[in-house]
Amino acid sequence: MIYLVVATILALTCHPAQGLINKIERQTDERKMNFIQMANFNDYPALQYKVTTHDGFILTLHRIPGPKYESNQDAVEKAKNRKTVLFLHGILGSSSQ
Repeated sequence: MIYLVVATILALTCHPAQGLINKIERQTDERKMNFIQMANFNDYPALQYKVTTHDGFILTLHRIPGPKYESNQDAVEKAKNRKTVLFLHGILGSSSQ
């Protein structure tokens, strides 16, 4: 009986279990974030643009202009010389899924 109690206490206080709990909490937090918050949380620069089409639709476009740990301003300056890649989500999706 004592061994069972000791084993349970060790299992509950062990660091790998805490790491798993932190990972689950982080995933839960990211599910509540929008695209800009998610990119900044993961150390990516991110920009958001509002575009109105000629027929009146308002679109929100998101951009990651550079690599991790780069400021938005630096990333935009360096991105002027790079090629653009356009990713589109599915019809029922969004950029934060």
